[in-house]
Amino acid sequence: MEKPVETLPLAVRDLTLSYGANNVVHHVSLDIARGGVTVLVGAATAVARARC
Repeated sequence: MEKPVETLPLAVRDLTLSYGANNVVHHVSLDIARGGVTVLVGAATAVARARC
C-alpha cells in the first residue's frame, strides 16, 4: 500500500526559476494563488496565465 504524499501550501512567489546562456540570466517567477499560475518574466511582465 502506498503512503500518502505530504503536500505543503504554496504562497505567492514561493517559486523562482532562473535560466540563461552567454552570461545572461533571465528570472522567471511563478505566482500561485487560488488554483491559478501566473508566469512572470523579468521584473513584472505577465506572459502567461493558466488554471490548475
